[in-house]
Amino acid sequence: MGSDDATFEAAERALGEAAVGRFDGVDAALRGLRDREEPAARWWAYALQLDRYLAGLDRQCPSAPAEPLEGPAQRAASRRAGLVRLLELQGDHPAGDPWAAVCAGELSEPGDAGEVDPVDEAAVVVERTIRRALLALNEGALDDAATHARRASRMARTEGMPQSTYLANVVLARVRRLSGRPYLAARILRALARVAPPPWLPWLRWELTMAAGQAPRGSAHALPTLLQRALGAASAGDRPAFDAAFEALDAATRGVAFLERDVALARAALDPDHVSHLDDLAAFARGETDTVPRGIVGLAGRDELPTDVAVCVAKDGRSRRVLWTGVRLFREPTLPEGRPGRTETAIAVLAFAGRAGLHEAELFERAYLFGYQRELHRSVLGVLIHRARAWLGDSATLHREEGQVWLEPHEPLVVPDPRCDRETEERVLVFFGSSGLSTAKQAAEELGISVRSTQAALAALVEDGALERVRRGRSIAYALEDTTFEEPTRA
Repeated sequence: MGSDDATFEAAERALGEAAVGRFDGVDAALRGLRDREEPAARWWAYALQLDRYLAGLDRQCPSAPAEPLEGPAQRAASRRAGLVRLLELQGDHPAGDPWAAVCAGELSEPGDAGEVDPVDEAAVVVERTIRRALLALNEGALDDAATHARRASRMARTEGMPQSTYLANVVLARVRRLSGRPYLAARILRALARVAPPPWLPWLRWELTMAAGQAPRGSAHALPTLLQRALGAASAGDRPAFDAAFEALDAATRGVAFLERDVALARAALDPDHVSHLDDLAAFARGETDTVPRGIVGLAGRDELPTDVAVCVAKDGRSRRVLWTGVRLFREPTLPEGRPGRTETAIAVLAFAGRAGLHEAELFERAYLFGYQRELHRSVLGVLIHRARAWLGDSATLHREEGQVWLEPHEPLVVPDPRCDRETEERVLVFFGSSGLSTAKQAAEELGISVRSTQAALAALVEDGALERVRRGRSIAYALEDTTFEEPTRA
């Protein structure tokens, strides 16, 4: 398949060596190609320069040759150029770009055109497996996506291919987040961000922002910067800046289906005025389900906020859930003292019941999650209603007449909704996913929960294999491990 010309054969070998992080051959091949005038020489040089760029050895992405060419040099270069477009989160993918089907939101890709270069075959196989993972995500087939992503990660690590390892684990992190485990995604991405070259940072920072609500600095790429600007504007209650950021995100992600969905998820999760067309998020926003849709939990960030989710109640009684990060777009909230509990739960339940309200038995059952027996629980319900009225103050009236209870707001309300908060075990996992090796006491202090509750959660997580005990001097620390991922090292 290669040319009989020794210079071009050297370029082919150099591409294979670059896949495993060896660049002496690349530099030698580029010197040999420098004085050649054939279009093939320029395409081989372009492919090799793209490898140097992806490895972080060159700061400037090279320009494609002007002359069209068919053959192994063009195929090798075009595949690398397609990867660069993907990493830069571009939506303009020309015909023949192997990533075009993924970005278009398709569920399968067309058959491979042309032959595979033997020297590059391992990297090509890994990329095909990664595309299968992303195409499965397009379809919503999370289990299939996880299978393909884990397989790609293992193959890349076994073959010792740094660039393929970065790519496989960015996609694995995305699968983790969309499967409802953003703490694992953040763990993978933070490890990658410490070693991955600059071309990989835009997608890394995007995924880390979606998984953890924030990302380390390192790339001035527009998309992750815009997403972080939108989160900052939501947190500050700056409606003009928030709307401008999402308008720019909508325009910049056009043509990349998986990014368009991320933007739609983020806006629906943060904006009290936004009507989502995503079924699972719309049902959650309307209070029809208490399960936080997968893919948005990470936007709530770590556990510094008093709650993950709030109900925004308009003066006319219309109610909508958003992540707490977005409540200032609705109104300035009153921060609760400590973690919200039954009182806030009861008010949130009544907020979605509207003017019709609920029978007191149903209110009790939704607040306490067990059946109401009037003789046993009448006084408990009375205390709950008394506390809810005290919590509301003059902002609303809580009516109770003939066994029916309903809420009449006098002004817009922001009510924490504890039904949607992460469980203790998940909060502990989020902490360890972002902090690394820590003790039970450190976790308890950071999360504002008792050491005993933290220790119970840690014991369950160790038994499940999610955390590992590590002896540190006389104390025991814990570390979160994802067994499908090992921190990569740059070759």
